[in-house]
Amino acid sequence: MTSTHVVESMSMLLGDERASLASLQAARALLEIPIARLAATNRTAAHVVRLGELLRQMELGQGQPQAFIDADTDFHIELARATGNPVLGVLSETIVALLRKHRILLTEFEQELPAALTSHRAILAAVTAGRSRAAGDAMEQHLAHVSEVLHRPASAKKARSGAGSKRSSRKR
Repeated sequence: MTSTHVVESMSMLLGDERASLASLQAARALLEIPIARLAATNRTAAHVVRLGELLRQMELGQGQPQAFIDADTDFHIELARATGNPVLGVLSETIVALLRKHRILLTEFEQELPAALTSHRAILAAVTAGRSRAAGDAMEQHLAHVSEVLHRPASAKKARSGAGSKRSSRKR
């Protein structure tokens, strides 16, 4: 059995109502904050290069939600791989796979890209520098923002989306 089979099996098992968005985000925080810290300690040069490539793919995918989400998902999985613990890689892959459908459905996706990119840059900088505590703190801030966006009421999402459009048109 490969890790892909494990991820698929766990996703099917947890993909129903038992795995609420709040539960998934809570599990993600329990895993990904220590993952970021361990990655800063255990990463190799190859991990840093791959994380940088994925960040560039996210930057290039800003106008393509699916491409952005794919690169973002791969970034988090690569971060888990950088810990050197394959169990964390499989667990991370499972959680981000389950969250993927919620992220695709975000109506204000484009307005959240600058914050997402800033978060990922901070995580990568701390991991690259081997700064464990800073990597964990950057991940914690990133996940707090993601949770806020995912739990925002639909009316607030629409209002923020409209405000984001006005803001971006003023900058041009």
